[in-house]
Amino acid sequence: MSEGAAPVLVVCTGNTCRSPMMERLLAHRLAEQGVDARVTSAGTHALRGAPMTEDAGLALDGLGVDWQPHHAEQLTDAAIEGAGLVLTATRDHRALVVSQVPSAVGRVFTMREFARVAGAVEAGAGGTGGPGADAAPNATGFAPFIAAVARARGLHPPADPADDDLADPIGRPLDAYEAAARLIDDAARTIAGRLAAGRPASARHPVERADAG
Repeated sequence: MSEGAAPVLVVCTGNTCRSPMMERLLAHRLAEQGVDARVTSAGTHALRGAPMTEDAGLALDGLGVDWQPHHAEQLTDAAIEGAGLVLTATRDHRALVVSQVPSAVGRVFTMREFARVAGAVEAGAGGTGGPGADAAPNATGFAPFIAAVARARGLHPPADPADDDLADPIGRPLDAYEAAARLIDDAARTIAGRLAAGRPASARHPVERADAG
């Protein structure tokens, strides 16, 4: 991965359903945009080594996204501290991540929240300052834009706070997984497009994806 690339960590509860879909779809859309960013995933209450649910895989298949065997990983302080951007499934997950590593507050968003606010932030925005702007030296290529999104999040509230969450489809029919995958893909397309628009020259390479589980 090139210097300036931004590691992205995606988080849900068990790391067997939502976050694996988030990981694969975001990596896929970033690759389409030529954005060099490593995408990993973890769960706040994961059973280490558990596979992705079958229906999550089927939902990814339905969107034409290739995926490799998945093994769940538990969220750690080190994973949070090493990420340039942390995207969670829900506001509760976001709160858990921030409570675990308070210094990451400016780099932690729900996935749908980041897509919504990033879509309203001018490409190339950034500059110094703002919460979390210097918290991840290994993500300096995208840190200014991420900091700009953090500063703008209060200016672009959702119509309903729950709109920033991804409902858990676990235990529900396949169509619930497919609906979740479509919402994730919509957010992934927006995020990839915004990061591509604001990326530094050093990050203009194919994406590298490595499973955290």
